[in-house]
Amino acid sequence: MLPLPIAPHAQLRGQSNHLFVSIFAFVKLEKIKLAKNLTYFAIKAKIYMMALKVALSELNFFKDNLSPA
Repeated sequence: MLPLPIAPHAQLRGQSNHLFVSIFAFVKLEKIKLAKNLTYFAIKAKIYMMALKVALSELNFFKDNLSPA
């Protein structure tokens, strides 16, 4: 763990970057919410399901291709 004086969140640039990215993510989420007519929870559930499907397909790929012959 970084000491507080040199931690990124303690510096102005790190705080500015965090603020910009959080506002950008909120605007992006709002655009998706309005375009798809979904709630935040439904969007979050869809993102989790897609991530789980990708992770499972990668595990299956590794299982099939890296197993000893």
